[in-house]
Order: sequence, then structure tokens, then C-alpha cells
Amino acid sequence: MALNLFGKKKSAYRVGIDIGTSSIKVVELVRQGSAAALNNYAQFYTRGEYMSTKPGSFNILDSQIAESLKQTFQAANFNSRVVTVALPVFSSFSTLITLPAMSPEELEDAVRYEARKYIPVPISEVQFDWTQVAHLSTANSLKVLTVAVPNEIVEKYNRIAQMAGIEFENMELETFSTARALIKDESIPTVILDVGSRTTNISIVDQGIVVLHHNIDTGGSALTRIMARGMAIDPKRAEYIKVNQGLESPDGQVSELLQPFVDKIILELEQAMEDYIREGGRRPASIILTGGGGKMPGLNSYVQDSVNIETEYGNPFQKVQTPPPLQNILQSGEANFSVAVGLALR
Repeated sequence: MALNLFGKKKSAYRVGIDIGTSSIKVVELVRQGSAAALNNYAQFYTRGEYMSTKPGSFNILDSQIAESLKQTFQAANFNSRVVTVALPVFSSFSTLITLPAMSPEELEDAVRYEARKYIPVPISEVQFDWTQVAHLSTANSLKVLTVAVPNEIVEKYNRIAQMAGIEFENMELETFSTARALIKDESIPTVILDVGSRTTNISIVDQGIVVLHHNIDTGGSALTRIMARGMAIDPKRAEYIKVNQGLESPDGQVSELLQPFVDKIILELEQAMEDYIREGGRRPASIILTGGGGKMPGLNSYVQDSVNIETEYGNPFQKVQTPPPLQNILQSGEANFSVAVGLALR
């Protein structure tokens, strides 16, 4: 199965799989006319890590992931075994390319030639896709978003599917999936701030396209370790304080430990917005928080006050009909399912 980032297919049941560093999330939606309804979901936690997030490396534990998927599909009894899977953003090469205006026939060859400058491996060794970004293009120049994923990574995922007894119909970057689930108004340039367990992703979405994304090699787990060391407490206690009190903790030491981490994210966020403006885009008018760390108490208001942009927690089930008995359960852990829901909405 080749990379197909910008194509779309339809069927009654759509399944999205998000393989994270510490858990696997699976969501199955069923199409009812133009609407989508939640049919099934599951989350499988692991005691270790499924993949390495170290810069310049990609180590994924094929057999462990395959076994976890096999168990999850057997236990949850999903209707479809044809799925869409997310690729972590740090496994890819993505960039905006500027080209002079030319005919559509010339553009294909020009994009591939120019992209070679930004991909550190031969283009024959990657799955490559691109799309023109119309709202950043002008009469004299074209802006093109390019994405490349090494063949070895695509092959790893296909091998996992074979071992698990499922079929990966499509693969796409996790940032694309998250945007599909969380963006309410595509006309408003929006930042999605995804604070995960091991990494933090900053994406800028405009006109429905993730035109820029940036990965920070730190996340909620690092923050828990910093708090545990700084406060000389057990990591479980540090995790409890982070999740339940966060920046709103009455203990001033907690804020002292948390703020440098959050300030680093805000610095990267401001840089990403400046980069997008230099590319010809508008300053984002909205920020959506997601990921397990995105729900840390006080983070919403701290980000909003720091950059003076309206900030809210994302709800990945906002475009999906959900059974009333499940709504409270999903609300409590909704941030973890943004990628999987976005995949199933594809």
C-alpha cells in the first residue's frame, strides 16, 4: 500500500488506528448518509514504549504492536479490518516549496525536482505526495505542500498489518487526522497544539490544509519526571498533581517547575506563527489544545494570555454522533482520541 495523503475513499465502516508511544487507540465510525456515528472504540495501554521518538531515529516494535492490535480487534469485535493508520510526524519530511507560476503539466516534474533539496534521502527511497496550497499562491508564484515518508517506515506498518490480520488502506500524518477532527471553521487560520506523552506537535491549519507543522521532542512524561525530581516525590504522585492541579496548583513550587516547560512550547508556537506569516499566511486567530497533556489545568488560560489568541480544548467527537450513555466517558478522555477519530472521518 502506497502513501496516499490527499486522496479519499468511502465505505460504510471506517476505522482509524493511532499507534502512540504508550498506547494504541482505535475508533470505528459508521456512515449514516452524510453523518458519521461512533460504532466502536478501544484503547490499549502498554507498560513500555511502542516506538522511539529520539531525533534522527525511528524504531518501532513491529511484533508487539501487531500482537496488541490483534488482541484489541478480537476483544472489541470491530466490523471492519480495513483501516487507516496514522504516521507520527517525526517519521516524515514535510515542507512548503515556492515555485514560479507554471502549467499543471509542468508542475509535477518541478515539484519532484525541487523536493529533492529538502529530503535527506534519495526520492526513490520515499513515498511522496504533494498538493498546491491555493490560498498562499499568487499569480506569479505557487506554494506547494510536500510530504515524504521513507519506504522502510511504510513497509514496517504494512508488515504490522499483515501480522495483525488487518489491512492498512491508507496512511497519513497524525497532524492531518487531528485537524480533520478538531477544526470547526476552515476559514479561520488555527493552531493545533498537541501535547502528547513523548512529543508536542504544533500545526497551523488554514483553509482545511495543515500547511505547517513543527515537532518538539518533549511531552507530558518529561514534565512528570521534572516534577518528581524537583519536588522529591514519587512519579505517580507527580503525575496526579500534573493531571489534577497543573498550573492551578496551590503549591507555588509546581508552577515554578511547570512554567519553563510551557514557556518553551509558547516560544516554539510564536516562531511557527511567524514562519507562517513569512510564507504569506495570516496570523492564526484560534488555538486548539489536544493530546493527554493538553488538558492540564491552567494550560488553556496560560497559553491564551501569553499569545493573546483565543484558546480552547478540542473535542474530537464534535462531528460524530455518540450514544448518550458514552458521552460522559468520552468527555473525560476525549483528547486522546483526536487522531483516531480524524482517521476514521477521512
